[in-house]
Amino acid sequence: MELRNPQTNYNKLTLAAAQKRYPALDPKSLLASRRLGKAQDLIIGQPAFFDELNAMLKTEPLADLKTYLRWHLVRSVAPALPTAYGLRRSGLPLQPSPDRGQAASQPPSSAGPSTATSGA
Repeated sequence: MELRNPQTNYNKLTLAAAQKRYPALDPKSLLASRRLGKAQDLIIGQPAFFDELNAMLKTEPLADLKTYLRWHLVRSVAPALPTAYGLRRSGLPLQPSPDRGQAASQPPSSAGPSTATSGA
């Protein structure tokens, strides 16, 4: 319901107020690095999120946060990655792939019927 409420989504802050409320985020430097250094006001949607993010940046090591975000990114795209990356959502070990030039005895389930011939 918070997302539907305009009062919780439209929170105008001056840059000075945002800098004071979110020092770990450093809005002034963030805007300057995005070539928005002349901005004087910010609209903060969902300030509770930014409050929590600011608190996390103060208490958690940045390297740990980066690792956490990388893990969730890789995990979210794992189904689209080739199995050669060794990522399986099922947790089952991968079967070794055949050497180049050899046809697999069983095609992957998504590959359809096998096109390998018995070759003689």
